[in-house]
Amino acid sequence: YFGAIGPDGLASTTGNGAYGLRIESAGNQIGGANLGEGNIFMGRGTPMSAAVWVVGEAADGNVLEGNRFGVYADGTVGPHTGYYAIRIQGGADATRIGGADPGAGNWIARAQANAIDLGPDSHGTIIEGNRIGTDSTGPLNWGTAGAGISFIQDGGISQTVIRRNIIAYSGDV
Repeated sequence: YFGAIGPDGLASTTGNGAYGLRIESAGNQIGGANLGEGNIFMGRGTPMSAAVWVVGEAADGNVLEGNRFGVYADGTVGPHTGYYAIRIQGGADATRIGGADPGAGNWIARAQANAIDLGPDSHGTIIEGNRIGTDSTGPLNWGTAGAGISFIQDGGISQTVIRRNIIAYSGDV
């Protein structure tokens, strides 16, 4: 679990700083497709914060799968995940967010801006099999204030693959 715990034992809405996890190196596995391997991220407290920030030319080939952002282990919605749930930028190439295997998709709810934000010079990102902005059955609005997935074109983004995602209730998609 990455987040702040309130006095009631639940995730706090005040957050615990800018980033739950900042990755500046290559080949890291965050979470996993098997039951119990994923992480829970909640409650980033500062503007422009991200639950997971993958940044820099050295941060290539990272995998984020089976994690929950703003969703408790029992499938109920928690406090916001911060400004972004996942932010990839600064030349971090070949990041995989989710995947084709059962359980590999991430579940993202209640980002204050974009759920997934792709920034400058980050190429070859694969975004696959994720659930963004809704509960497990689909009708509940757990959306983001911004886009489900956003591309920032400064510096260019290429070779991005987006497939088999469920994106609902986003501010703009």
